[in-house]
Amino acid sequence: MKLRLFTIISLICFGSVWTVWAKPQTKKVRLKRVTHLTVNILPDMGSHFIFPFLLDENDSTIPFTNVSTNKLFKTDRSKNRNSFVVLIDGDQVPEEYRGKPLPQYYGNLFLVAGDYNITIELRTTNDIEKHFTEYVFELGPVEEELLLQKMVQNRIALLEKDYQSRLEQIDDLAEDKVISKLGELAAQPPKEKNIKEEQTIDSEDGTIVLFVDRALQYGRFMSYVYQIENRTHKALSITGIQLLQDTEEGGTPSNIHSVQDLPPRLMVDQTFDGVVSVNRKNVDPEKLITLRITTNKGEILATW
Repeated sequence: MKLRLFTIISLICFGSVWTVWAKPQTKKVRLKRVTHLTVNILPDMGSHFIFPFLLDENDSTIPFTNVSTNKLFKTDRSKNRNSFVVLIDGDQVPEEYRGKPLPQYYGNLFLVAGDYNITIELRTTNDIEKHFTEYVFELGPVEEELLLQKMVQNRIALLEKDYQSRLEQIDDLAEDKVISKLGELAAQPPKEKNIKEEQTIDSEDGTIVLFVDRALQYGRFMSYVYQIENRTHKALSITGIQLLQDTEEGGTPSNIHSVQDLPPRLMVDQTFDGVVSVNRKNVDPEKLITLRITTNKGEILATW
């Protein structure tokens, strides 16, 4: 390796002063699924390990864990960084070796970064020629593409999970509001208004009857109670229910936003009691209202 920079360093080794020629060195390491590496650590120097992605225990995209088997080797790292430093912890050095050159100690540093398992064999050294200042991990083109795809997939999964969680929160909030409103409505009886509007349509199979009974006002909500009876010789299917209101110009009636459940399939001579509910602010009491029910036998309308 070429000599890049020469500096005279006064290296304090736990109380003793060494004067050495130091040359910062960088070693590049190709990341594989399983990567093995031997690293020599010089007292008071430490080595910097740099990755091509962020390292974070809480990151679901590239989860990171590290375990050291020897407390003499200390790992120093910060969150949301793509690197960490390994150095010798002076507090863990036995008393008899403080202020003296260290004997060789060994330890393993086990790293998991995303899909990469890295085992670093750590050794103490007193030879600065064996010490590297930086270890730069690199990805090949294939590994880089795979990592990018996984990051995208994990990010999508994380967004989907967050979206589902928010939907559940919204559902819980809506349910709470419904329960609260239900209690409010139950505390007072509704205002009733009779409608008593009946219409029939005839088909080759028989007659269908629509009867709009009454309107129930619950505060700012209005519910229209109706019945539909199948007097034909075959089953009747309800395919649509609309509430319409006349316009000032006398043209095509406009649709009123309403909430209702479609009746189940009505068998012969079966009657269904239904309700169509609206926000009262959407209804003009001075204009005619029409309930239109679409069936497999045709449309039937009741206006009041």
